[in-house]
Amino acid sequence: MSASRASTPSLPVVTRSTSAQEIALLSDQAGAVIIRNFMTPEQVVRINNELDAPLAALDAGSRHEQELTAEFHGHQTKQLTNLVTHSKTFREEILDDDLFHELGSVLSPRVR
Repeated sequence: MSASRASTPSLPVVTRSTSAQEIALLSDQAGAVIIRNFMTPEQVVRINNELDAPLAALDAGSRHEQELTAEFHGHQTKQLTNLVTHSKTFREEILDDDLFHELGSVLSPRVR
């Protein structure tokens, strides 16, 4: 028996104007939150362009020695690390975003 689309859980969707505290509360409840327009369309295009070459240079699949970790990574996925070194837009605009900083402040005590 397959699950119907109506019974599939969905993530909360908020906008950039939602407070970091509200986003954190929703994240605690649902496990994740979609923040509409967190990045501008221009930022998305630039980040995608900046990541095209590094992603093209990677082969799909995990290189991890532990079987469980390799299975988690998947066989058709690519793991690109060090986003900060690959994307000037991410490094200079996203990491300096006020909402990003507020979320970090609100969420970091929860991680400890």
